[in-house]
Amino acid sequence: MKRMLYVILTIGFYLSFMALLQLSKDHPCIDSTLVEKLDVITLNRKATVYACSERRSAEFSQKVSEYTETIEGRLNQLALVLEKIQPMTTKAQVTIDENNPLAYQIEKNQIRIGKSLLLANGHLEHAVIRLWLQSDTQDEQVKLFDQSLADLIYYATFGRLDRQDPVTELYPELGLARWPQVLKNLDVYCESPWRSSEDFERCAGLDQVGHNRRELLTMSLRPLLTSSVIEAFNSLNYKEQNNFLQDIPKLVAQRSVDSETAIQALLDQDNSLKEGLSILKVFADQFSLKQEASFPQRRFIARLNQYLQSRGVSDSFAEAYFDVLIEFPEHLDTSSEMFKSLELASKQNLNLQIAVKDQDQIWILPSRSSLSLKIFDQVKIRQHVFFACPILKEIEIAQFAASSEKLLMIKGCDSSKPYAFDMLFKYGAQEFTKTESQLAFIQFHLPSLQQRLDDLQHIKNFFELVQNRDVTQREFQLLGWQDVQWNENYRFYKPKAAIDAIEFFRVEAPEKSN
Repeated sequence: MKRMLYVILTIGFYLSFMALLQLSKDHPCIDSTLVEKLDVITLNRKATVYACSERRSAEFSQKVSEYTETIEGRLNQLALVLEKIQPMTTKAQVTIDENNPLAYQIEKNQIRIGKSLLLANGHLEHAVIRLWLQSDTQDEQVKLFDQSLADLIYYATFGRLDRQDPVTELYPELGLARWPQVLKNLDVYCESPWRSSEDFERCAGLDQVGHNRRELLTMSLRPLLTSSVIEAFNSLNYKEQNNFLQDIPKLVAQRSVDSETAIQALLDQDNSLKEGLSILKVFADQFSLKQEASFPQRRFIARLNQYLQSRGVSDSFAEAYFDVLIEFPEHLDTSSEMFKSLELASKQNLNLQIAVKDQDQIWILPSRSSLSLKIFDQVKIRQHVFFACPILKEIEIAQFAASSEKLLMIKGCDSSKPYAFDMLFKYGAQEFTKTESQLAFIQFHLPSLQQRLDDLQHIKNFFELVQNRDVTQREFQLLGWQDVQWNENYRFYKPKAAIDAIEFFRVEAPEKSN
């Protein structure tokens, strides 16, 4: 009984304290220069308070009081930055929707936000920043620019980008996105903490997500662009950063997609890579003021372009570079052991550009987003791995020579087993084939092979050719073979040759040594 009385008195004291706290403001209100009115909608009622500066009466609500205590500090910290740049012309009217915890909508000066998103870091602040930017456009590319600019302002205010996913409790990570891996399909986008605040509710039921392909493509680029913008901002010194922030109203006033007209023909194509590069170009152009740019801004633009290039963005449309491309010439199921081992190994080697290609599509790992094979005009590959299925009686080596530096051709194509791809990604083809001791393969150095490619056009099956290791044979003489040596450690043959067109090979699975 005493314990119950103690609990009741404690709760009563807390409620009295909160009421006195509100009374100390003369009346229930929200102490913020950014918010004009705050509504809280519950199942049965709506409670309202106004900005303290409005000095309007309102009925005391414990729930509203708790919310104002939660968000006032966050909003006041943001106000210090925004008002230093440019005062907010129209204050926000915020509605907290407890009935729809993932609700998020911005229209004119109205913000509707669910309870879960409000309590998670960053979402309310991001909405207020977008109101301050007067971001009411429906154009996807301008919206992307405003989203990344809002990310930058949030970062400049709080020193971090900690917009929390209320479902997974994860945060966006800066600096990890690369081109073209950043492109996402709907499932992967909806699993990402980078997804737009508007999409948390829609992603909760994938069948209800209203993204069209262009909108999804555009918003997939946000982690790459936000990381690039913040990296460029961090390259400026403190004074230059302040000067750059002061230029933001000019950037916003002059933002447009006029440059899109020049590449509209490309954007009309069903080609994600070309469209993505076009959007990146439009995005970078937004940071070039129509008037003469200041020194901090010139430095910012140069650093922004430099960072995008370092993350794989090329000036050429539909050109991609991969450290490793795995090619499987039949259908490859993402549930297969082979694909799962590739996916796992790629997650352990995020510093590399890795892709896997089958007869129909290409995956930019570690994402499971697949893209059409038609998207690439040009591909450059450091190490190409080709699984030569038995149905392929003839293989034209010339098809690989234009795009790849090295080609590991593996005899057979069993996707039902896992492979030690981690060894390939970390240590190269020699260690991979040493671990995969039962594979028959040939490792080509294609620039060297290209010197004799015309003379070897008649060779359609190099596995049959290297079965006979007679160095006096005409084809081997063309390659400058002097001897073929067996390497017991790696269990493969290595030619001693003037031209390193074939670096090493294993014709059949070797017998185990006793």
